[in-house]
Amino acid sequence: MTPPLRRVRRWAEGETQLAAFDTLLCGRLRVCTACGRSPVSQDGIWLGETTGAALAVAYALCGRCVAAGAATMRALDATLR
Repeated sequence: MTPPLRRVRRWAEGETQLAAFDTLLCGRLRVCTACGRSPVSQDGIWLGETTGAALAVAYALCGRCVAAGAATMRALDATLR
């Protein structure tokens, strides 16, 4: 189910999103968020929601973790939660 548009707008105006995108775009992540290896080959933004707030976290993955596929993403999701 898609969240209501007003909820998305509230998150989009938040400082959390700006900080996560700044980290991602400036290339500050040098090691894999999942395992700690370097170099990184893929990065992205993880989005989470708590009661009354939203959270955006920049992450990076090394080649091994990208190759592991869904298992790595599930483990990363559990860690970031």
